Amino acid sequence: MSKETGRRFISYARTDSGFALRLAGDLRKSGAAVWLDQLDIKAGQRWDQTAEEGLRGCSGILVILSPASVISNNVLDEVSFALEEGKIVIPVLYQDCSVPFRLRRIQYADFRTTYDEGLQQLLKTLNLEKVGKPAGPSVAQGFKGLAFTVADLTRLYNFPPESDGKGQCIGLIELGGGYKDSDLDTYFGHMRLPKPNIVGISVDSAEDRPGDQVQSVQVTADIEVVGSAAPGVRIAVYFTQGTGHGFVRAIQAATQDGVNRPSVLSLSWGETEDGEGRLWNLRIIEEMNVALQAAAEKGITVVAAAGDGGVTDHDPNGKPHVIFPASSPWVLAVGGTRLRAKEGAIQSEVVWNDGGYGTGGGVSVVFPKPPWQANANVPSGPEGRAGRGVPDVAASASPKSGYALFTNGMWQVLGGTSMAAPLWAGLIARLNQALGRRIGHFNPVLYGELGPAGVLRNITQGDNSIGKVKGYSAGPGWNACTGWGSPDGGKLLHAMRSGK
Repeated sequence: MSKETGRRFISYARTDSGFALRLAGDLRKSGAAVWLDQLDIKAGQRWDQTAEEGLRGCSGILVILSPASVISNNVLDEVSFALEEGKIVIPVLYQDCSVPFRLRRIQYADFRTTYDEGLQQLLKTLNLEKVGKPAGPSVAQGFKGLAFTVADLTRLYNFPPESDGKGQCIGLIELGGGYKDSDLDTYFGHMRLPKPNIVGISVDSAEDRPGDQVQSVQVTADIEVVGSAAPGVRIAVYFTQGTGHGFVRAIQAATQDGVNRPSVLSLSWGETEDGEGRLWNLRIIEEMNVALQAAAEKGITVVAAAGDGGVTDHDPNGKPHVIFPASSPWVLAVGGTRLRAKEGAIQSEVVWNDGGYGTGGGVSVVFPKPPWQANANVPSGPEGRAGRGVPDVAASASPKSGYALFTNGMWQVLGGTSMAAPLWAGLIARLNQALGRRIGHFNPVLYGELGPAGVLRNITQGDNSIGKVKGYSAGPGWNACTGWGSPDGGKLLHAMRSGK
């Protein structure tokens, strides 16, 4: 076996060879060690054998994403090998394409706007890997202009300082992957926060599998965001099989857990409610919705990510879709924003839409409009019918101003509504503690009192259009991009205490 080095293997489709060669050259000029077949296979060497040795000997892979590469068997095989071996994978988004499912949750370097911007973003990522373990305060400096720490966001969103979630338990539902104590030790140590009390629960024989790099990014991120947003909480991680039935059984297990008794469930996973994915069909959606209703009736606030594929959720048919479980009337669906701040204050906040990725949002074709949305001016759905509007609330989600987290042995900038959802879960836990009671099913009071009273930060600019598909626009009041808006924790607590 070849000795592993600090090099990065560049995986690409043949039609992108010119871009790959230019990128390799610029990275080497900047001091990065990369392996590229065009530069590293000498005359007379066997291409397949030498490329395999190069891949085995590299510590990570830069995969160039384009319409050609995502259907290339060679590229997909190289990515699969890297993931199975636990190597660091960094997607390089060269052209608009349907990103493979296993790569969607990994922060990418975006070359679609300009090459120079993409290169600078990639160099920052590689440089951050080399920094390794910066001291606590310098973590934020290392990501200056590129990311927020969760502590930054709790201050910007005015999380109530009088509570930290003590006495509360947040349940995380995970459909694969796992976490490494070494990642959590590094993260919480540098953030100068106590490492949370974490308990893992196996559902249907599923286990903590930190070796699955892509899925583990989400698991670790969930723990780090929740543990930073509410440092006093206990975290119960329910590991289950990556199927619709597994998802249902995990919700049931959390609801019936008499030991940990979670008051909040955070769901970072989801899929188009009416698509042809691996999780849902109508029967399983019905079973899941019953389980979510049971959780809500037990006083559990269920928080779910609204998706990262804009108005279409990246569905190949190019039509508007929302994702489930965010579309369930029994969950608090969380959309995404693009946040800018200066000197500890929010400068601007708009709908998250980075072009190829953006906040999910729209109108369900599965669930009718619930009574508490009667006065929210939810538009008609894609088929002209009244449906459940998504999302209910929002928070910072753009990877271009993402979350500084430590996963798979390196600092990363992560984004998506799957970061915004656990942030809201942490806030709900802190509100529960401060109020001395469980908020439970939050939506009726949100739509009946808090939203119309302007307690949240209303987002009025932007839309969630994707490509040529027109999305929904932000505006005063509730909208199908960011719901009632992003949180102001102090105002929420005051309003809920006063009954307004």
